[in-house]
Amino acid sequence: MKDTTKFDARIEPIPGIRIIPDRIILTVPVEPLIARKQYVSVIGKNVPNDYTLITFPSKVEVSYLVPMSEFNSEPYVLKAYVDYNEARHARNGKLKVTMSLMPELYRNASMTPDSVEYIIEPKRAQ
Repeated sequence: MKDTTKFDARIEPIPGIRIIPDRIILTVPVEPLIARKQYVSVIGKNVPNDYTLITFPSKVEVSYLVPMSEFNSEPYVLKAYVDYNEARHARNGKLKVTMSLMPELYRNASMTPDSVEYIIEPKRAQ
């Protein structure tokens, strides 16, 4: 549905029972969706305490659609992750970025880029 729609619905009669009213008007509102973008820092997970995982770029752009009534509300805190354990299997020097769960009202989410280059460095003793 693209526009708010009204349906004239007749209530199914039950034998021996009088139903008042015998019909209703059902309105199904449709709210337009608006595009929103958000930059999210890429976080390394499963990184050993004595190592640092640095990603290039360090942030990804997340694009999604929200209902017009939610556009001016504070955006949901999204998180983007790369898994240190995947680095052992990465053949092209890139790690796949995974998004945290998103609210149900965010639609058609996409992320750019969907993978990042990385460097793993041992932490320096202080």
